[in-house]
Amino acid sequence: MSESQATEASDARGKGAVSRLLAFAGPRRALTYLGCALSAVSMLVSFGPYVCIWLVARDLIAVAPDWGAATGIAAYGWWAFGLAAASILIYFAGLMCTHLAAFRCASNMRKRTTDHLMHASLGYFDTHASGALRRVVDGCAAETEGLLAHKLPDTAGSIAMIVGMLVLFFVFDWRLGLACLVAVIISLGCMFYMMGGRGMDFMTRYMESLVKMNKTGTEYVS
Repeated sequence: MSESQATEASDARGKGAVSRLLAFAGPRRALTYLGCALSAVSMLVSFGPYVCIWLVARDLIAVAPDWGAATGIAAYGWWAFGLAAASILIYFAGLMCTHLAAFRCASNMRKRTTDHLMHASLGYFDTHASGALRRVVDGCAAETEGLLAHKLPDTAGSIAMIVGMLVLFFVFDWRLGLACLVAVIISLGCMFYMMGGRGMDFMTRYMESLVKMNKTGTEYVS
């Protein structure tokens, strides 16, 4: 490991887990931030078609039953199509950015881990199973791709969705918005209940069993 890499790794130890992971991406970490921002923008743009649908319904109700008087419906339809396409393209661009950073992060993690093992003593390999080492070098590095390339931008998009949803709830009709907000709170309570307590204990045991099976299977093949 070079002196600059050692200094970068030392600075990352004092930061959070995500910051330590992004330190392996080097200059490409900026792409992760850009990808998360694009994901948030994509989520906000995706509200556009629903607003256009509301505008169409408003115009139709205003001129009912003379539907032909609603001359702006076609324009709203094209706006909805354009905003939906723009949302997909922006989200795709965001995922491209986060994937480029995630792949560089996983690659650098494998290189640094392999370099560390090359300088380890032979006794280290007597006390550490080859299956466990392979899982750390290859498997764990690959699992970071799911976090950096998918979960981070999806989290940014979810936060933007919540903010945009709250704004839309009360911009058009605060009474309907309040009713929808109550339903959202109930659904969140159900999700927290399922993900906590016994559900979380089950997931912990499940992941530990997968690790044990992976290590044992590798040892058997070796």
